[in-house]
Amino acid sequence: MKELLSLLKQNARLSNAELAAMLGRDEATVAKQIAEMARGKKGILVAEINAGQMVEDVRLAINGALPVEYFGRLGGIVPEPEEIVNALKEKLL
Repeated sequence: MKELLSLLKQNARLSNAELAAMLGRDEATVAKQIAEMARGKKGILVAEINAGQMVEDVRLAINGALPVEYFGRLGGIVPEPEEIVNALKEKLL
């Protein structure tokens, strides 16, 4: 599971099939492990400096296991950490 988490951190845009191939496992096993990592969480906040292109990728990766919310900015404006924490509180907690 640590190996999968490491790959996800480094290659967030990989599909389950690509992850499975890199790990030498089948897709069903990878999907099950992603679902296990999501268990017990309230949701995922996707914080981006764009219009939300990653939100759908995250939803697909977790296969509906959790709610996925978006917080982002356009124009290269980096949000302050407090803004992200506030978005977490408003959207997921």
